[in-house]
Amino acid sequence: MSADVLHRVGPNALIQTLSAVRALAGSAMQDAVLNASGLKLPPGGWQDMVPADQVNRLNGAVLTVLGRDAATKALRDAGHRTGQYILDNRIPRLAQGALGLLPSRLARSLLLKAIGKSAWTFAGSAEVSVGPDWILIWNNPVCLGQSGYDGCAWHTGVFQVLFQTILKTDVDVRETHCIGRGDPYCRFKITLR
Repeated sequence: MSADVLHRVGPNALIQTLSAVRALAGSAMQDAVLNASGLKLPPGGWQDMVPADQVNRLNGAVLTVLGRDAATKALRDAGHRTGQYILDNRIPRLAQGALGLLPSRLARSLLLKAIGKSAWTFAGSAEVSVGPDWILIWNNPVCLGQSGYDGCAWHTGVFQVLFQTILKTDVDVRETHCIGRGDPYCRFKITLR
């Protein structure tokens, strides 16, 4: 059994990716991506945690069908959409407001700790570490590195929206290491501007 099958992640990794492809390239292209992935949209859509290997199949199809530049754009948008879903449905408004009142560096530190505790939603059972300005995912189960693509535009998009919205300041999220480039982990640096 592959490591991917052991990981389950939040369904927004699929839902928002298809929405972003549709917004970028239309319904016909969304259908082409879904067909290329071999996945079937369940009646009523995905509701529960999904196997990471399904996310990788969909992301690989996005890359194959759309090409590198459009895939990066679509996956980053999917990450933004997922981040917005998390803000709207998973982080209480009161907590968001309280973090927004704190000095940016302190709020970033608290948000990083919260992300570390909720890592299962975007990293399955992979080990996730957080530091003062970074997130590290060992053997990231939803990295396109498994498809020969050296980037995690979806994760970067999720983290960008969360930090920028909650901290109410410009934030740069950059992937400094990626399993797609042969690293054992994906590392994201969060810099306040």
